[in-house]
Amino acid sequence: MKNLILIPVFLLGMLNLVSAQDIITLKNGEEIKAKVTEIESIEIKYLKFDNQTGPVYAIDKANIIMIKYENGTKDVFDYKPVTTAVSPSQNESKTLQSGNEELTYFKGKVMKDKRQLKPYEVKATMINNYVALKRYKGGRAFNTLGIIFTVVGCIDITTGIINTFQATDALSNFLVGGLELGVGLIFNSVSKNKTLSSVVIYNSALKEHRTSSLNVGMTHSGLGFCFNF
Repeated sequence: MKNLILIPVFLLGMLNLVSAQDIITLKNGEEIKAKVTEIESIEIKYLKFDNQTGPVYAIDKANIIMIKYENGTKDVFDYKPVTTAVSPSQNESKTLQSGNEELTYFKGKVMKDKRQLKPYEVKATMINNYVALKRYKGGRAFNTLGIIFTVVGCIDITTGIINTFQATDALSNFLVGGLELGVGLIFNSVSKNKTLSSVVIYNSALKEHRTSSLNVGMTHSGLGFCFNF
């Protein structure tokens, strides 16, 4: 009886422990469990949640998208440091242009310039778009689950066929295998939808950035603004 009482008490303690931490979400999708100690003009200082007596860490605001504090409040960051306006070289210009090209989606594949991108290339392209990157990672996870269920389903159905030839009851193999194949198809469909939506989100943000952008930089005469339409 005492053990039954201790279980919910333990669970409540664990919930309080989890809720007492600050969560720093980076633009690359990584989450840091921390105790934020100081917010400065260009960086955030924090302690690791599981080592609050350890060293103080600092991270640039430009790499952070949001901080969720232990009390449930949030700070969303859109920090862009002021940089010196420098005309890029010809090679740098090509790199910048290629990084701003829209992506396309074709039969579950992400393409750029009619070339299929590998998963790490897609992630590198979307690294500055947290929403699109998170959606793409979700699509990859569902794709993996879909492959697993499909393979296991095929194995069960194959086993059922073998059992049929051996005059053994194979009904359960066919039922379970068919169910696993169905789940695999569902996961595969969800994966394609998430991947497609990640491309749409990325391209929409890219178009908005092209339509109207404000660049701040240092010129020979001082601080300058440049509007692009």
